[in-house]
Amino acid sequence: PSSPSGVDGEPFRMRSIDLGPLYNISMVGCNADCVAQVPGAQYADYFVARLGINVDAKTGDRLPAPDFSCNLRSWGLVLLRMKDWSTFDLAFVSVLLWPNDGLDSPNSGSFPQTPIQGGKYVLDSTYDPTVAVLNGELWVSFECAGKGFPTSSCIGPLAVPDSGIEHASIDLARTTIVVLGTLHAAASVPKIFADRQGRPVMYFDFFILKPGHIEARAIYLEQESGGARRFFAKGFSDSMPINDESAVRVWAPHLSHDALATNIADVFQVFPSADGRFYFATAGIGGAGCRAPTASPSGCYRLAVS
Repeated sequence: PSSPSGVDGEPFRMRSIDLGPLYNISMVGCNADCVAQVPGAQYADYFVARLGINVDAKTGDRLPAPDFSCNLRSWGLVLLRMKDWSTFDLAFVSVLLWPNDGLDSPNSGSFPQTPIQGGKYVLDSTYDPTVAVLNGELWVSFECAGKGFPTSSCIGPLAVPDSGIEHASIDLARTTIVVLGTLHAAASVPKIFADRQGRPVMYFDFFILKPGHIEARAIYLEQESGGARRFFAKGFSDSMPINDESAVRVWAPHLSHDALATNIADVFQVFPSADGRFYFATAGIGGAGCRAPTASPSGCYRLAVS
């Protein structure tokens, strides 16, 4: 991330999220993914990240998980602020999106359901965000799952009121599933950015769940000309099926001549070069048997840049 206080050369170490006296959550383990810095000099201290949700068995309340183990009910999106760039400590600011499909607590007014696209789908887990300025607005892409759909790639605007970003939220009325996954293939970890002509782009991981093959695909996004001005894949007025041939393979490991890079290309980030002429992608790559960062094959999930 870019630091407003001139410590860009220091390694960025995720230490903790301070949620006050009840929670001091370490950014390790199941949450060891990249948080997304909000673009714009005025927002340089702010980040969007995922936060685990646990459900109280008695009340159905959806509460922040006290650790980042993978034993969670689902994920929500939160806003963080860098408390101190010299120590790289992050403070919890607010909840941006606390999803609920109603299956745990259908009668709980304190945790309303989170429908999108006119109620066609209901979000229940939202995680792994990126943030970008698209067509003059702040937008957040994130992996999503819920009632009526499996793991997919979503996008929604970060609505910042006059009172400031610390009171921001994800506008569900304008949130959409851009790439709709299936029970066998997930549209995971979407990344959004504008290309050199300012056209909105989304990269996503095409993740075949069994045997665990991951390749990167890309689509152009297109915004509705009227109404809620939502984003869908270019040429679509609704969610694009993950197998649609209009998606371009941008990193296909099965075409690699390196035996240690034939199974996964799990893209972490996409960013432009300093002169804007090129785009670079960072990814975890691996060969046969490499299905997760904890897998044992040699070279599994080693960092690559393309």
